[in-house]
Amino acid sequence: CDLASPDAQKTIERHLESPNLRGVRDFGQGDYLTDPAWERGYALLAQYGLVFCIDPTLETMAKARALADRNPDVVLSIDHAGYPHERTPEYFELWRRGMGIVAGAPNVICKISGLGMRDNDWTVDSWRPWVHSCLDMFGIERSFFGTNWPVDRQYSSYGDVLDAYDVLTSDLTGAEREALFSANAERIFSI
Repeated sequence: CDLASPDAQKTIERHLESPNLRGVRDFGQGDYLTDPAWERGYALLAQYGLVFCIDPTLETMAKARALADRNPDVVLSIDHAGYPHERTPEYFELWRRGMGIVAGAPNVICKISGLGMRDNDWTVDSWRPWVHSCLDMFGIERSFFGTNWPVDRQYSSYGDVLDAYDVLTSDLTGAEREALFSANAERIFSI
């Protein structure tokens, strides 16, 4: 759905004919997070109970937070753990700062997924600081695990990803693990 389109509401309503629609992912053009026409379309998602999924860059995390603040009734999902592009200590600190900004809005959630995209030879230990930082910033109740299938297939199996999440959450309670592996996604996306 092109949320900047004057026909955005008609497009959303047409998509709602599918009983499986749970959210919108719109890769808007340019500086769309500050475009009033695009934001009018974004605001429509609240009345339909739809989640908006975004892959913010470091440069757009503050804009995503401002968007979430202006639209508190829309759930904004930060996909792929904020899609960290580098694995250096300097980048990690910038990423943490940016993620901390968006995590400050109570209507923003974090989908922990896609961490292998920029860490193709990943290990549980290479993912650990990213996963644990997401959980620290968003809390268990606003986080959930996912995959980036079929892209993840280029560097791991589905089972490898699930096994890594299992190890990374081995110190959590059963209820917390259930929330991260299924219950939060079920609640957030009404599935």
